[in-house]
Amino acid sequence: MKNKLLIISTLLPAILLSGCYDHREIDETAYIVALGIDKGEKEGFSYTFQFSAPLAISGGEEKKSSSKDSEKKSGENSTVSTLTISAPDFYIAKNLTNNFLSKNIDMSHIKLIVFSSDISVKGIENHSQLLLREREVRPHTAIAVSAGKSSDYLEKVNPELESNTSKYYELISLRSNNAYAPTKRLHDFVDELAAKNGISVLPLAMSGDETEKLPKAPETSNWISAHKSKIDSKNSVLCGMAVFKDGRLLTATDSDSAMIFNILSRSIEDCSFTLKDKNNPQKTLTFRLIIPEKAAYTTDLNRKNIRVSQSFRVEFLGSILPEGYGSFDELYAYADSVLTKRIQSFFRDFSQAEDVDIMDIRSCTRKKFFTWNEWNSFDWESFYRQATVSVDIKLS
Repeated sequence: MKNKLLIISTLLPAILLSGCYDHREIDETAYIVALGIDKGEKEGFSYTFQFSAPLAISGGEEKKSSSKDSEKKSGENSTVSTLTISAPDFYIAKNLTNNFLSKNIDMSHIKLIVFSSDISVKGIENHSQLLLREREVRPHTAIAVSAGKSSDYLEKVNPELESNTSKYYELISLRSNNAYAPTKRLHDFVDELAAKNGISVLPLAMSGDETEKLPKAPETSNWISAHKSKIDSKNSVLCGMAVFKDGRLLTATDSDSAMIFNILSRSIEDCSFTLKDKNNPQKTLTFRLIIPEKAAYTTDLNRKNIRVSQSFRVEFLGSILPEGYGSFDELYAYADSVLTKRIQSFFRDFSQAEDVDIMDIRSCTRKKFFTWNEWNSFDWESFYRQATVSVDIKLS
């Protein structure tokens, strides 16, 4: 009897664990890989669901599917299927979509959520919280703001070197070497909006021709700006950043300011920047910057000064010392001076001008006060606007 009980107790878990009572067949499931949310034409919202087309990705289409795909317009992404539906609420849109799709919708594979910039921040915040609570949506899903309609951005995505669009979204939006746009995950964005200052940044999703419409940061002498480059209008990119403060979308800025933000916050480990040769403006000098740590901030309340300190390792991307420089130390001193001016411009012409403490220097300053009442009586906003910013860079 004991032997029978032992056999039953051994086999029963194996039988239960091997069951398929809650299984989902792949060919019966529609996987959403990206979601776009726009303002509705009259009221409510417009939701763009982009579904993966697994047969197109694997190259296993039947002849009918192949002939149908061949009829698609040139340049259209055949690895995804995109549909847009207007509704007052996300779940109404999802349920309506389920009514005319033959497959069950699955959101566990969403890699990117894109909000249109014309949606109120309250709408963005509500949708972000809703999606964060949705059990199928992963908290580390990437999130962005589109310069135009999010539907236009998603429909233009057609990766040249990646057959899997879902993988493309994951690589392009969360990789650590995207110098010209910040990376942001859904749970981080929700937490930052809920904080007292409500300051957060999102990457800008746009087509190539929309990058020219971004507000340009003032030119820094001898710094060659990335916004002078031109991207093919048919391509979709993540470039620049949108800034949120106090429950509103404050401003958008260009790729150069986004890169400085990434450097100071160490969102990237290294990047390159190009300068005009001070001895010959027709020539350029390119440097690789390795970022070992975040910038540190020190505030002098009496002198109304903010000191930004950061150490870098720098490498000149040239085979020989350029003419007109007595040594590499002199060359790196020149790079130091231009980079210092560019960081000063980031604070003066962008962060302070827009009245947004984007690097959260406020938190470093608060430590100087012994009591909460002392801090509350201190006018941080006024101090930040009026403070001079000195930059101390060490290149090695």
